[in-house]
Amino acid sequence: MQTLVDDLDATRAETSADSIDLIGHSFGGLQCLFYALANPNKVRRLALIDSDPPTAVEWRRYREVLAERDDEERNGILQSIESQPGWQTNPDSLETYFRTYVRPYFARPERVSRLHFGFGPDSFEKLTVTTRAIREDLGEWDIREALRTLTIPTLVIYGSDTIFPALAVESTIRSLPNARLEVMANVGHFPFLEDQPTFLTLVEDFLSAI
Repeated sequence: MQTLVDDLDATRAETSADSIDLIGHSFGGLQCLFYALANPNKVRRLALIDSDPPTAVEWRRYREVLAERDDEERNGILQSIESQPGWQTNPDSLETYFRTYVRPYFARPERVSRLHFGFGPDSFEKLTVTTRAIREDLGEWDIREALRTLTIPTLVIYGSDTIFPALAVESTIRSLPNARLEVMANVGHFPFLEDQPTFLTLVEDFLSAI
């Protein structure tokens, strides 16, 4: 995480901006929170989009939500792809696999067609190695107390069908003293894909506010 925070600050420095607005989705939301804690004077506004919660315990509960949305058809498609030799290095197979995998992340599964990964032959290996390394490095994170020191104006957007349980959403809001929650109807983990007009209005209004 420290490397990711340092990279983000290097990007900010390249723009010659003393402070920036940050928008982070999913794990990117958690990364934005860590950046803001390390560089509170360099962030004007935060927008967190269906963000990972501020504790590891609450983050893991997304698995319970997804388990309730599982279905046999989806599992059958995943197993069929997994049975094909070389699927992990075939970009087309990977695209189909992960679109199927994330269907429960959407309020309306048919909207998953709007998601494009752009996988390459080595994407699966990189994804599995990197994801594991990041979560192991973070360990049992709990940044709630630290977040209570942040006064940065924050927009928190979750979908009505978010992958996170209500307690996780509540924990995010309670940890940020200057946060406003917006719950988008009929939306899951990808608000910017599932209802782009509403999403853009919320974010643009927030960022343009004086």
